[in-house]
Amino acid sequence: MKVSIGHGMDGSPVHVQTTIDWVVVLLSDPGQGKTTLARYLTRWWIADSRRTARIFATRPHEYTDLMTVRSVVVLPLVDVDRALVAPSSGELTVIDTVDTVPVPTARLVVHRRVRADVLTIVTSSGPGARELEPDGCRCLGLVPRPPGGRPLTAAPRRSDGWDGLQGRLDWPSDVEAVVPDIRGARDLPVHRWQVVDRAAG
Repeated sequence: MKVSIGHGMDGSPVHVQTTIDWVVVLLSDPGQGKTTLARYLTRWWIADSRRTARIFATRPHEYTDLMTVRSVVVLPLVDVDRALVAPSSGELTVIDTVDTVPVPTARLVVHRRVRADVLTIVTSSGPGARELEPDGCRCLGLVPRPPGGRPLTAAPRRSDGWDGLQGRLDWPSDVEAVVPDIRGARDLPVHRWQVVDRAAG
């Protein structure tokens, strides 16, 4: 699946392709949408009834609505060792937030040998991502929408450390900057097989 999540520095759409991206690291400061995006991608993943998901979170209550889905298991982050077991076919693993996981454990979870039909999503505010040796990971840095809708390339250096030309200097160098689409708690994915009532929306 090719899931649109926002747009890049040049205004082009940014997608997560679940058939290509096997580890996706979502980077941002707290409150910039990492968990919301992880929840959104999880809902896309389990739209296929043959797929399952395991979520390890510091705040499991943020995934309460997904706990009612039989194919999803939500666990506290302290149980992340259970993610070391090779996932079954068609499983998504979410680790939210990896910064509080011991580095050796985080590396083992993220770089375990996985099947081609599984996906791992990791969220981080930066420190954890720098320790993951992100070869093979796709790092997406979520940045706020620029004031006035200006292109990100024109954004000046800001107090949060974002440089419009060089990106966040405290993040890994291979991060792709993404302005995420605006999403809410009840923003469920619309799949191509669902009929959209344009008059109602």
